[in-house]
Amino acid sequence: MSITHKKLFYINSHNRISGTNSRFKYSITYYPQDKFDRVALLQATIPKSFYTVRKNLNSFTLIEDDQSTVITIPIGNYSRKSLQDTLEKKLNELSPNQVKYAINWPTSQQPNTGKYIFTCASTRDIQPVFSFTNQLFRHLGFDKDTKNQFVNNVLVSTNVINLQSDNVLSIHSDLCSNGDDDILQEIYSAAGSPDFSNIHWQNYDLEAYSKQLVSNTKTSFTIYLTDQDGNEVNLNGVNMNLTLILFKHNDVSQLSKKKKV
Repeated sequence: MSITHKKLFYINSHNRISGTNSRFKYSITYYPQDKFDRVALLQATIPKSFYTVRKNLNSFTLIEDDQSTVITIPIGNYSRKSLQDTLEKKLNELSPNQVKYAINWPTSQQPNTGKYIFTCASTRDIQPVFSFTNQLFRHLGFDKDTKNQFVNNVLVSTNVINLQSDNVLSIHSDLCSNGDDDILQEIYSAAGSPDFSNIHWQNYDLEAYSKQLVSNTKTSFTIYLTDQDGNEVNLNGVNMNLTLILFKHNDVSQLSKKKKV
């Protein structure tokens, strides 16, 4: 790939025109000689200030025979034990039929499967159902859009629980077109990045990661952050930093063919 003209833009969401640190409008300056046709993210620092259990994604439905209720836990970050204790308390508080719930984890004398073990007890031998849509299913080890019923008063997570469900983040922008979406770049959050630290990403292949620039006359554009399910991620007031490159792309192979002709 040959680049004949380029310009770098250093984006700090704190310096936005409007919006929040997670979804904001930013201004840039073009000049008449700028004939860019590609855009790419060169590097990014995204604060891991978003919660693992987020607003509007912190509930599921508990069904007990013909009665149901929504179980909602407070937003925030959870360890395996704190999620276990919080959810157990909520289930027992909100059970429509006063079913007694307990949540267990494999002991040190058992194989660690990474799954919760839910148990229940009731005078009417109720076998409850946990119903999930797009909320809390990964955290508790279940599949999306499923109903999971207790059998003989026991329910085991279908999958290993995932407390870091936002391990893939997508940076979107109306600056670019990626075919059928506006994803500028996907960022993979390393498991070793602790809560409230920073996720760092660097581009090692400019051509492969570049996207089509939709307009070289726009003076402002929007950037927003989502998780792998398309839900907007809230950075809770902490700014992100991005380095963008806009450039004119020349296909070296096409140039070579023209020279030979």
